Amino acid sequence: MIYIPDFFTKQDADRLSQQLLALPHEKMPNIFMGKQSGWMHRHQFPTFSAGLVHRNAGKFGVQEFENAPACIREIADAFSDHMGNKRTTYISTNGYFNGVNDKTGERERSWMNWHNHKEDIRREKWVAKNLNQKADMSVMVANFGCTRTVGLRPYKNDDPDTWTLLRPTHGSVYILESEDNRDFEHGVLDDDDDEANGWRISCNAKWIEPEYAAWLKAQTKSLEESITNSLGENGPHIFCTRAKYSWPDDSILVDRSSKWGNEHEHSLGTQAGRDAWDAEVATKMENPAFGAETYAKLRGKHLRCWCIPGQEKSKWCHATWWLKIVNA
Repeated sequence: MIYIPDFFTKQDADRLSQQLLALPHEKMPNIFMGKQSGWMHRHQFPTFSAGLVHRNAGKFGVQEFENAPACIREIADAFSDHMGNKRTTYISTNGYFNGVNDKTGERERSWMNWHNHKEDIRREKWVAKNLNQKADMSVMVANFGCTRTVGLRPYKNDDPDTWTLLRPTHGSVYILESEDNRDFEHGVLDDDDDEANGWRISCNAKWIEPEYAAWLKAQTKSLEESITNSLGENGPHIFCTRAKYSWPDDSILVDRSSKWGNEHEHSLGTQAGRDAWDAEVATKMENPAFGAETYAKLRGKHLRCWCIPGQEKSKWCHATWWLKIVNA
C-alpha cells in the first residue's frame, strides 16, 4: 500500500469535499437477490464507469463516465495525471459518517467490513486468458474529511499483528497495488475517537482494460431482453435489476429495499398470495401521504425488480401491481 499525503491542496480538498457531499447519497439496505439482510454501514453515492463496467443494482446504480459531475471528473483527471498513460475508467464514492444524525437525532457510526474485489479477480483471469497479460488490479483512493483507520490484512487473517493500518488524512491518497487487491483484504475500521467524528468521503478509482469492458458489455442483455412485464408495447415496463441485464437510468427500483417491496414475501404464484398482496397494496394506498408519493414517483416511470424475464413466475412480479395502479 502506497501513501501520498497532501495529494490535493487543502483548498482543493475542502472544495471537493463539499461538492461530493452535495451529490445524492444514502445509507442503503444490504440486499442480496432481492432480500434485505441488515443495513450497509456506509453511505452509497453514484458510481461512474466507462461502458458501465461493474454495473451494480444499487439505488444510484452505475452511470456513464461521461455524465459524471465536475468534481468526479476533476478527481479522475488528477488520478490519471499521476498514473501517467493510464486513463481512469471507473470511480466509485463512499461516505462514512460518525456523529449525530440530523434527521433521527441518534448517534450514527459507519465503517466497511474486510473485503477484496472479487470482480477484479475475475477480470484478472479473463485478461490472462484472452490478452495474455497481467491485469492492472490496483485501486487508487482519495480521502476527504475526517481521519479514519484503513486496514490491509492477509485474506481472512484475524490476527491484528499481521495487519497494516493507515490513517489517511484530508486530501491524501493511498494506492492498493495489484497484489494488495488480490491476496489481501482491506476495510475501513469502526473508529470511535475525536478524529473520526464527522464525514469521511473516499473516491476509489480503477483502470479497466478496454477489451474487458467491451467483452462485459457484449454479455449484457439489451433493454428489450431485460423486460419482465409491460403496460403495452410502449410501456412503461418492468426491467430486471440483476447483473447482465439493462434498464433505463431513470427507472425506479421497487424491491424490498424500497417502500414498494413485497416485504412479507407473499407467494404471488398462488391465488392466496395474490389476494394477500392485493390487500396489502390497498392498505398502503389508503395512507394519503403514501398514495401521493407513489403516484408522484412511479407514474409514467419504468420500474425495476429481481424477477427474471421469461420465467413463469415473472408474470406475477409484485411490481406489476404498482405499474397498473399508478398508470390507470
